Amino acid sequence: MLQLISQLAELSASTSTLHPARLKTFSALITALDLSPASEFAPQAILAALRPSLSPPDDSDSSRYEWAESSPEAVAQTEISGAALEVIAVLCRRCGTESLVEELSNMWPLVCVGMLKYVRALVRPENDPLPCKADKIGSPGHAFTTVVTMLHLYASVDCLRVLVQGSPEALALVVRLWQFEAEDQRGSLSRQLGEIFPDAAQPPSSAQLVFQYIFSLPQDEWDAGVVADAKDNAFAAIMHIARCIHLVYSAGLSTELLKIIQVNLENLASLYSTDTQRVLLALRSSRTLTELLVALTSYSFHSKTAPEVVQILGTIFRLLSPHIAANGIADVAHLIDSGLLVGLLRVHPWLDRDPQSAAFADFKALLTENLPKYLIYASVLRAVHQSIHAIARAGGSGVFLTMPSSPCSQAWQLFYTIADARIRLARDGDMEPPQCNASKCRKPGYSRCGRCLCANYCSTQCQLQAWTNEGHSAVCLAPHEEGFTPILTPEDTTFASVIAYHDLLASTICDEWRRQGTLPLHATMDYTTYPPQFRVSPPPNQPNVPLASVRVILPNGGQGDKAKSTFLWNLWVSNLPYENLIENTIYGLRTMPGTFSRVLLNSE
Repeated sequence: MLQLISQLAELSASTSTLHPARLKTFSALITALDLSPASEFAPQAILAALRPSLSPPDDSDSSRYEWAESSPEAVAQTEISGAALEVIAVLCRRCGTESLVEELSNMWPLVCVGMLKYVRALVRPENDPLPCKADKIGSPGHAFTTVVTMLHLYASVDCLRVLVQGSPEALALVVRLWQFEAEDQRGSLSRQLGEIFPDAAQPPSSAQLVFQYIFSLPQDEWDAGVVADAKDNAFAAIMHIARCIHLVYSAGLSTELLKIIQVNLENLASLYSTDTQRVLLALRSSRTLTELLVALTSYSFHSKTAPEVVQILGTIFRLLSPHIAANGIADVAHLIDSGLLVGLLRVHPWLDRDPQSAAFADFKALLTENLPKYLIYASVLRAVHQSIHAIARAGGSGVFLTMPSSPCSQAWQLFYTIADARIRLARDGDMEPPQCNASKCRKPGYSRCGRCLCANYCSTQCQLQAWTNEGHSAVCLAPHEEGFTPILTPEDTTFASVIAYHDLLASTICDEWRRQGTLPLHATMDYTTYPPQFRVSPPPNQPNVPLASVRVILPNGGQGDKAKSTFLWNLWVSNLPYENLIENTIYGLRTMPGTFSRVLLNSE
């Protein structure tokens, strides 16, 4: 061991690079550290011998990790740095990081430079990043696992973690590693980290590092940097969860995997608290969360993993519930088509055990408040109708009304009752699959356009025809301005009018008007919450307001103040010429005995 240390020191002090000789000595030292008793180690001597290998070249900007390997010497510096970092990692694993805190603290500037140099191996043009095998110094896989290991070791001790958090270039490196691992959908990098730490309850991962180093800081210290790279970070967050979904199906529910999933969800939650939320929603993060819900609940309840599953379910519902219609009403129907109701039905073994938990509260809010307010639309109600029928075919026609009494089943029965009452107001054919959007096709369209979610097709041939020859590509690819108001389709607007008309006649508004007996008569029907709010109200603050009107507020999806549309129904039209009413007249309405008026649906 001492001979190898001495030899390494001599080679490091040499004016010649001696790249092959140094790598050979490093390999021998790593093998010796793995096989020799820890009592034979000389940590201080080893770390001292590594210093020259980690030092930056005189002409380099050590604050950047995107150095170009423009010469054989630069390639040698990259690989020597990687070998030196691996020696430190092996030394820490064998001796314990806590026993080397002072040495690691003193060496942090050099370790940081070494990591910044070695990460260049991730982006070498000749390196195919997948599969990322960590079997060779200088390979992308070896660079990734080595740098992640070093950052993991520094994160394990508070005073060392603070050093990393004080280095902006190191934090940028953490994010870069996170983005790199997002591209590894087969999970080969995480498996190799598990092999390096076989006894760890939770092997290190780039997602864990982002959580420990970035999102553990006060938000004002990382917000600007995250938002500046919003698209790449949003993509990375979603792809990490997508990889977890793949692992759930391929590897089963282990405690280790569930912890990784929760870390990734917490990272997503942190991004939701920034302006990156808009990018995440545009990338349909809600669908990814729905797919994760379906994957988790496809397994049977097991008491060993129940606490982790409940925590994950709570996070899913917390993130999903407020944003199910973030990109418009089509989003809601698409989530239901993707299995949202199936996942919500299967959660009861986990959530019924503690109905006082935050997870159950978020589940109940999603199922009995946020979803029902969109059942005013035909497209959503149709998706619910078809999903319920599919579930009933699998579990029996009375599956919803004969479920054993429990907190979850009570929430489900309420949702089923709401949906059933709305479905009964539909016309024949309203709940059948929509017609294919190809102009010359009359078949049912069972598949949605994956981009806009509004067009339905019966086959890929019809979709291609509509895309290339019938103008759907221009509509689908048209850019929307930021914060746009999603459009309600004529079908959904008309069906919402049917529901509102029915509710108006069934509500107490007409009774209050009869008691009032004098004009003006004004009311508001607000469907942006469930149950909807109906009330007699003051006249709208608008010019030319009719003497009798109903203000109907519909939830049209979107974000912020774009999440609703307001319509004004004019119930007092006797003073208007008939020709102004022809195209706008929707229904006849009796507001008081002996009085007949027409209802106008005018956008406010």
